[in-house]
Amino acid sequence: PSTFAERIAKLKEIQRGWLQYFRMGSIQGKLKEIDGWVRNRLRYCIWEDWKKAERKRKNLIRLGIPTGQAYAWSRTRMGGWAVAQSPIMVTTITLKRLIQRGYESLLDYYERVSPQLNEPLYTRPARPALRNRRVQWSACIRFRQINVRGEPHQLILVGPSTRLWPVGFRSSTIT
Repeated sequence: PSTFAERIAKLKEIQRGWLQYFRMGSIQGKLKEIDGWVRNRLRYCIWEDWKKAERKRKNLIRLGIPTGQAYAWSRTRMGGWAVAQSPIMVTTITLKRLIQRGYESLLDYYERVSPQLNEPLYTRPARPALRNRRVQWSACIRFRQINVRGEPHQLILVGPSTRLWPVGFRSSTIT
């Protein structure tokens, strides 16, 4: 059993490593789902840390729940995961309270580190600028490819189109 601060520190460490690895992808939708699950899991851990019914009742009263309702919820027969998703826990242990305790949302961190979200749209041209067209179109693309008879052959790029023709093949023969 670890403390809430230790859980948050471990969670941040895992989140940062995971998001640094996947930051180039577009994963906002998945992060929203995972964020919801992580918040429910933290609520579950808090509920289980309170352990005894009397401690649960006192803590619910401290969080602003009326005494009768706190008594009923502290002695519920529902499992911890069901209580964590219940309105009583969602309204008392809110995102604001979790943030005050050190929780950082996956989506918020992703928006900070993701390069495509932080970079203005005008910094990347839609297509690369062509400075020296002659050099670009006359460049030879070589493939170490084996043809039917087992001899290697070359392919070159012809003109501004993207067609590839075998070396020595005249483009004028094709119409």
